[in-house]
Amino acid sequence: MNEEMYKSNNLCITTDENCVKYLLSDNNYIYISNLKFIVAFVDMYNRIRGCIIENTNTYEFVIEYDKKISDIKIIKKLMKKYMNLDKLKYIKDNSELKIELTQFCKKYSFNTDTLYISTIYIKQNQIDIDTIFNNKYENASDNYKDFLKNLNIADRFDEDNMYDDIYNDSIKIRWYPSTHLNLEQIRKYIGNTQCVIIYYDNECLSKEIMCEIFGKVNQIFICVSHDLFNNNYKINIIHKNNVNVVSLSNFEYICGHNDIYNVILKLANDALINLKKYSDISEMYTYPRKVALEKIKLNYS
Repeated sequence: MNEEMYKSNNLCITTDENCVKYLLSDNNYIYISNLKFIVAFVDMYNRIRGCIIENTNTYEFVIEYDKKISDIKIIKKLMKKYMNLDKLKYIKDNSELKIELTQFCKKYSFNTDTLYISTIYIKQNQIDIDTIFNNKYENASDNYKDFLKNLNIADRFDEDNMYDDIYNDSIKIRWYPSTHLNLEQIRKYIGNTQCVIIYYDNECLSKEIMCEIFGKVNQIFICVSHDLFNNNYKINIIHKNNVNVVSLSNFEYICGHNDIYNVILKLANDALINLKKYSDISEMYTYPRKVALEKIKLNYS
């Protein structure tokens, strides 16, 4: 095979839900390589498209080829050479395997169908946690109230709600604003959410120290302040590990009032996915995936 036959190799992280689409497509091919499952098919443009399922990630790829791809031997050869996949084993009778992998993608997906997000309001010069949790919506600044409005958060908390909003047509959102809750509800809900939005009435000089006062379950902090001069929101993300050491992202996000909803929810969703993959608690999620993949592989070895 000549090098010029190969045009492009597009490999990127994707979702398990996207991989299900490949599993449900007609005329696909399934391979096993070590602890990876590869689902591939040839599209109408003579490209090999597919996904790679492993315990820490799911990838999507595209391989273009100048000659007509006529059989599975060429597909196997191309994937070995350009995707660095060794010891590829083709599963000829894959109907049961397709079902098992589809169930795996749905059960062990890093994505979530519901985002549980707390919001905490900190007034100027406040550092004491009890004082912060005594801040109420009625006495909050207009800027904070506008911020909640931009996130479609209601003026009152309804404990009976299963969810408050829908993001990206599929993800349910449940908000827990500290200014709407009593102390018992704060312990019950905010104390058990991994993602917390902290809204500062003024620029906080030490966001890391402020985040250390919260509980161990609270792992991701999206810190928001209002730039009065430019009338924009400034956003930083802080990740906290299990020994209560926090790290501030070097990147500061700037967005306007019309964009804050989508920016905040995308940051929260991405951060929660990365928490499952790359943090101190990731083994809680990656280990069950690994065991499940090993079990499936054992059935087809």
